[in-house]
Amino acid sequence: MAQLTTTDMALIDKIFGMYGGYVLDFSNDRFAAFFNRDLKIDIYHDRFSVYGTSKGKHLRAFLEISSNAEVVRALNALWEYRETGMLDRGEEETVPNARQRLSNLLEKLGGKPLAPDLSAASPPPVAPEPRGPSEGVLIALEQEFLALTAMDEAPHQRGYAFERFLKRWSDVWGLDGESGGAKLDHGSGGIVLLRAA
Repeated sequence: MAQLTTTDMALIDKIFGMYGGYVLDFSNDRFAAFFNRDLKIDIYHDRFSVYGTSKGKHLRAFLEISSNAEVVRALNALWEYRETGMLDRGEEETVPNARQRLSNLLEKLGGKPLAPDLSAASPPPVAPEPRGPSEGVLIALEQEFLALTAMDEAPHQRGYAFERFLKRWSDVWGLDGESGGAKLDHGSGGIVLLRAA
């Protein structure tokens, strides 16, 4: 016999809608087929008719008469059926902490807790904060770079200006432009080379 308290039965009644003789959205035939197919149990057997002939009364008798292991199997199967139906209909949970409370009951009866709800409203993914410089800073860097191409100064002066630009560019992007040892070589004929020192 399952060790269910009055509080346990009230929870089961609430979760599976066992008021007025009903159980979830089952018709009599579908209720019988569910128990036969999924649990290999004849829920309409006479031994489960002690309280009456409704689905709710048959389930109540089953829960009180059956072993803990059978009750755990049935509650798990009914929960899965309930969750699938609610998901298909787009319904929200109406019983406060139903999953956790039923999990606690299943554990009390020697079963495993329900699997975590994968469709639970997990916090929406947080958009990563933009990294790097702002749009205004990038525009200023671009303008500075374009100004370099219009310089009429001697190659060495353009090279020094380019070096200063690279220093600002690396600072803006959080790179260490000093310790990396990057240097500009001012070659002959106006060729500037960036080399690692």
